[in-house]
Amino acid sequence: MQVLLPIFGENNVKISVNSVVDVDRRVVESTNYSTEDWAADGSTNGEGIVGSVIYDDTIIRGDQQEDGGVTGTGSNSDINQYVEDELQTNGNEDTVKSSGQKEYLVDQENQQVEHLAGTVSDIMVSVTINENTAQTVNLDELYAHIGRAAGITTDMQQDKISVLVAPFYQEKTTPVVVPELDSNWILYAAIGTACLFILLLVVVILALRHRRRKKAVIKGIVEQPTAVPAPSGADIMDMNTQKSMELRK
Repeated sequence: MQVLLPIFGENNVKISVNSVVDVDRRVVESTNYSTEDWAADGSTNGEGIVGSVIYDDTIIRGDQQEDGGVTGTGSNSDINQYVEDELQTNGNEDTVKSSGQKEYLVDQENQQVEHLAGTVSDIMVSVTINENTAQTVNLDELYAHIGRAAGITTDMQQDKISVLVAPFYQEKTTPVVVPELDSNWILYAAIGTACLFILLLVVVILALRHRRRKKAVIKGIVEQPTAVPAPSGADIMDMNTQKSMELRK
């Protein structure tokens, strides 16, 4: 993700990694032989380095002429005068014998490795890229880039890495249509709102004033009650007369 996000952008790359980790505790011991300079030119015909040589050679001058003899001399007069570099001969011997054993000391390195932690033994990487952002990307370069980031060698990249370039799914949504508003209508609405606010403010103020006035009147009546004078004798006669006339009527 760290190496691909700068190229394709966020939400345009999806990556899945499948790895196999070996957690077995194991000890590996190896022995390596280094080839000597005299054998590095291929003169040993690929036989490798000789670690031990045991030889036992005998050459006897016979009575009969055998192949390889020199004309005018005895049979096999051309005896090798240097047999394994052990004996020096003068050519008059009838028998030459040489035996022995040689050990060739070569460079040797013994290495013992103990694995205590888990090691990744196999890894696979799958990469999905949005087609809208991968139009100018070279797939061969992309394989090499992913392989280097995941630690996959060049010869295994095609087997261990999968790259898929396809358009990403997008859910279709219906856009919400917003009606266009007339500027005059907005002005009228603002004026109406302001008038309504003023009207409500006036009603609230009048209600508060009426409530205060009512409280004041009630308070004055309670504190200063009005005295009603008792009727006198003449007044009582008049009231009775008036009641009698009303009863008649």
